[in-house]
Amino acid sequence: VRAHGGATVGMEAVNSIRLESGTTWFGLDYSDKNIPHEAGLEHSHISYEKGCYTGQEIIERVRSRGHVNWRLALLRFDGEQLPTAGTKLLTSADATEAGYVTSAAHSPLLQSGIGMGYVRRESASVGTKLAAGNVPAEVISVPLAKKIGA
Repeated sequence: VRAHGGATVGMEAVNSIRLESGTTWFGLDYSDKNIPHEAGLEHSHISYEKGCYTGQEIIERVRSRGHVNWRLALLRFDGEQLPTAGTKLLTSADATEAGYVTSAAHSPLLQSGIGMGYVRRESASVGTKLAAGNVPAEVISVPLAKKIGA
């Protein structure tokens, strides 16, 4: 790496890059308590052709109904303060609970905070204004970072 001008990085930098690319981490952004569709894993982690498996009924029910009530969304945070995991997300219009933050880091690309969180379906559209505690937030598009050479 050093021969090509690179250097070692810490977990803070890795966390920023993975959030900018929209990469989720098991145990942080999703767990065995989440339906794969909520975490955006329905195209990469589910086979609809496979035979019987644990959880198949729930997966098929979501597919046949066409939606889940929660979606993992990429969020941009204003200001220097980053919300912690578990911070409630509130709608900016009427301060009703709209979800919660799963992870956050500083984004050098955006020069602001960035994170992920579960947001109710009706508040998960790109551009939706929210608040993470007292930190203004907005749902943004995934991914921000492009792969090198792409």
